[in-house]
Amino acid sequence: MRKPSVQAEAASFIMSLKTCTIEKDLSRGDYFHALILRMGLLGASGSSYLANTLISMYAKCGLPSRAWRILDEMPARDVVSWSALISGYAHLGHGHGAFRCLNGMQEEGLFPNAVTFCSILKACGSIRAVDKGEEVHNEIAEQGLLQHNLVLGNALVDMYVKCGSLPKAYHAFKELGIHDAVSWNTLIAGFAHQGQGYDALTCVERMQCEGLFPNAVTFICALKACANVCSISAGAQIHLKISSQGLFDSDVLLSNALMDMYVNCGALLEAERVLKSLNVQNTSSWNVLISGYIQQNKGYDALNCYKRMQIGALPPDVVTYLGALKACGNINAVDEGKHIHNEMSIKGFTKDVRVATALIDMYAKCGAFMRAWQVLEELCIWDVASWNALIAGYTRKGLHEEAIHCFDIMQKKGVLPDEVTLTCILKACGNAGAIARGEQVHQNVVQKGWFKQNQILCTGLLNMYAKCGALAKAEQLLDELPFHDVISFSALTAAYAQQGLSHKALNCIKHMQNIGLPPNAITLSSMLYACSHSGLVDEGQTYFTNLTSRFGIMADLEHCTCIVDLLGRAGYFSEAILMLQRMPSSEFLSIWSTLMGSSRKWGNIAVGRWAFDHAIQIDKNNTGAYICMASMYLAAGMHSDAKAIERMRLRNINCDPISHTV
Repeated sequence: MRKPSVQAEAASFIMSLKTCTIEKDLSRGDYFHALILRMGLLGASGSSYLANTLISMYAKCGLPSRAWRILDEMPARDVVSWSALISGYAHLGHGHGAFRCLNGMQEEGLFPNAVTFCSILKACGSIRAVDKGEEVHNEIAEQGLLQHNLVLGNALVDMYVKCGSLPKAYHAFKELGIHDAVSWNTLIAGFAHQGQGYDALTCVERMQCEGLFPNAVTFICALKACANVCSISAGAQIHLKISSQGLFDSDVLLSNALMDMYVNCGALLEAERVLKSLNVQNTSSWNVLISGYIQQNKGYDALNCYKRMQIGALPPDVVTYLGALKACGNINAVDEGKHIHNEMSIKGFTKDVRVATALIDMYAKCGAFMRAWQVLEELCIWDVASWNALIAGYTRKGLHEEAIHCFDIMQKKGVLPDEVTLTCILKACGNAGAIARGEQVHQNVVQKGWFKQNQILCTGLLNMYAKCGALAKAEQLLDELPFHDVISFSALTAAYAQQGLSHKALNCIKHMQNIGLPPNAITLSSMLYACSHSGLVDEGQTYFTNLTSRFGIMADLEHCTCIVDLLGRAGYFSEAILMLQRMPSSEFLSIWSTLMGSSRKWGNIAVGRWAFDHAIQIDKNNTGAYICMASMYLAAGMHSDAKAIERMRLRNINCDPISHTV
């Protein structure tokens, strides 16, 4: 047989190397490279194409250093050689490496072509180097390359989108002479990912006006936009279009995006219908539904999905287990959590730090701290997130001293706290009144340079001082903060109210409004509390009336309880009763208990008995209500009525099996 020519051998290797690049098969690529060297093909004339293919293969498979070596060994390299290496760096997201290549190429007197520019724009987007991207944009425009190269134009739009500069992306889009589906999809995706859902949906409509039909990518981005703006009607219309084109069975990402849209719009039943309509269900689809139920605080439904998924012979993945554990923690289902833990241990998933952290979080939420400690101690490498889960669990359960002790052990183990850790510890210090430890954390925050950077942490510091009663330090801290928000002012207002400094609380709220910060529901609760305990009836009523009309806040149970307490303490029972009658529901024991307390203070037997009757209807085992009513009767000299209340208490409590165990 005649020996194949050198060109035929090179062509064969080029095809094989391209396959290795696509499949990321580095071992076979190395094998072919060795054969090429053994056969001396890189030294043959016209071998630059083969060398360029090797450069591209190594760069895109994650070994740009080898690609550099081949480039250095080339006797004559051209713009294609450099572009192959630049493309590899851009493909890996190594933007700075791509720029170094570009500089090296230009030092050799070579000018980038359209392919080079496409890769450089991708590199700019990967590291959000918008200034460098604009320089490239100007150079492309000067060379007149945009007029005839849609691929390059799309790369330019994509660069601006990846850099988060949507106005510039839109301007570049308009500069293009023509658009294709890629152009529109890039712009739509940018708007959707930046939370500008309405702009994304407008682009979908304009795309169709240009005669271009949306594809699966368009629909995925449009569904994300619908989720951003909670437009279930627009999402349902897209659902119909997808169904009419029969895209469901051919695109898992699309069906998941549709389910995710319904989940984010709160339409979980619709998301379930989509799942049931799929000819082939997969784990990721079930994960979307499980995540949706968790978002809606429906832990039992999330666990039910987890079980139904397994009945359908679909194996859970790490994401599934993370969701199931979160559901267990939210509903205090520790036994189910233990079962999932055992299943994950058998499959070897517990070695994953994310999974271990989720297990610790689940056990801590369920109060099973010994189990949580066991999981933490079994970790090969301690992670700050795992310790945070345990510390947050102690704080959530009101075990503040234990949280602080856990914090101490964490530091002794050599694990450095992060901003989340310190935020949790400040909350624990405030609730435990441990101001000395709180001051130590304050010093830590300042030393790490977080004081002027992390607003949540600064608010936590202010809250800690306020709860510890160190109002002077809280005031000083508020003055030192580089930013002010409603949460920090609310913390100080609540502290003033609890200390009986009502006028300072009201001045704090006025100062908030003067600097353009409207109070929120928590601030107004503190203000009403302050007015109630200082007898400032007119001020309290004015703020309560302005809740909705001025501040746009709907009165909740706490607000209503505060205003009833305010009116009752002042002896304004007619107004308090009128307020109760205006409420959409009065089936709240706290309000009636508050009114009974005020009635006792003023000796108003009629209102007290009315409040008592309502309280007993809600909970006939409320011992406090019986005692309060009986004491009112005794104070008024109505001994027979007091005895009747006592008989009622004994009769109602004795007939309830729960009370026997109390």
